[in-house]
Amino acid sequence: IPGFVDNVPMTNMHHSELDLAGWVAYFNQANIPVLRHTAQQLADLRANANKCNARAISSVILHDPLLTLRVLAYLEAKRSANRLTDITTIERALMMLGMEPFFNDFQDLPLVEDHLKGHPRALLGLLKVIGRARKAMYWARDWAIYRHDLDVDEINVAALLYDFAEILMWCFAPGLALLVADRQ
Repeated sequence: IPGFVDNVPMTNMHHSELDLAGWVAYFNQANIPVLRHTAQQLADLRANANKCNARAISSVILHDPLLTLRVLAYLEAKRSANRLTDITTIERALMMLGMEPFFNDFQDLPLVEDHLKGHPRALLGLLKVIGRARKAMYWARDWAIYRHDLDVDEINVAALLYDFAEILMWCFAPGLALLVADRQ
């Protein structure tokens, strides 16, 4: 598509500069995929929904930064005007949504592996960034515990999503992500 890289809008000024408004518009309607392993784990939890709790579901979600982002964005979109505080942890988000509504609204999710089927190098790049994000989350958790921080779970989410822009670029603009990686 002229003016697009990997179906992401480009500015009219220069072909290699992305227009911020274009990115925002694109991601407002983008259907963020999740890792296949995450979808399988959620299906297993859904099959035993009466035996699982928010902590178990949260543990699965926090291994996938794409699903973590998706859950927080979903909750923010459903935000009530009466809610005065932000929900910044996955476990709290699940408590706000409820287990049954969560399982109803987060089934048949698109898969990263299908989304990037034609871009194996981009899938590898995405998986490397996700691995780095997980390591950052574990390090942040350990430091938060060591420092006696009040909300370790919030720090986990912040560390996991620190590189969300790069994660989304690998997922939705694989050609551009490969170009950036090659130039680095």
